[in-house]
Amino acid sequence: MNSISRSVLFLAVSLFALGAQAQPFNCKTQAAKLSTESGKAVRCFCGADLDNVSVTLPKGLKVAGVCGLADPRGVPIDLESQKVSLDVGVKKAYPNGTIYLSGAIALEGVVTTNPSEAGDMWFESKPLVSTSEFVTKHLASNIRLGEDDYRAFKAPKQELLTPMCFKAPASITANDLEVTLTPKGKSSAVARRIDVRKVARFLKCDPNSQRLVAP
Repeated sequence: MNSISRSVLFLAVSLFALGAQAQPFNCKTQAAKLSTESGKAVRCFCGADLDNVSVTLPKGLKVAGVCGLADPRGVPIDLESQKVSLDVGVKKAYPNGTIYLSGAIALEGVVTTNPSEAGDMWFESKPLVSTSEFVTKHLASNIRLGEDDYRAFKAPKQELLTPMCFKAPASITANDLEVTLTPKGKSSAVARRIDVRKVARFLKCDPNSQRLVAP
């Protein structure tokens, strides 16, 4: 390979790496996207408004934006003038909305593939030690995975007509999490990118209880 070819290759790799980097959270763009998807106006907050959000996050993570935040009754929370804590619920209730985090966190837990309407593949982290309710109950309790992750975990192929449940212990690094808090107190998350650090052999599991069963 001559010097010109090496230079072209280096430039292509550099441009690809830049494209793969996380883009800064854009309030207007995300608000417009969510409003279109939901059919109603959704407000997002970022920048100085996030000073009114109190949450104790693990090292390496920070709040990049908040969208559709509301109290347990569904009343919108205006972060320009109101303060909210995600560390503890109010009267055993918790705010609703989507919290966008920047940064990365290493997690250990179990990856499960069990096709359903809610999704095909999930990662459930081991309990995280923290004084924050957001961290212990919502941050990484239910991370939805995509097709690229399916290949990265080398999960068993699923038959379209006869899907099966498989699960395996795994270690991952989740980058730029998007955590959705729902009115029923449940939560789910997606990550911009999942790096698989280690995954054990997948075993069949009971699709109802997700208990491991003999191969």
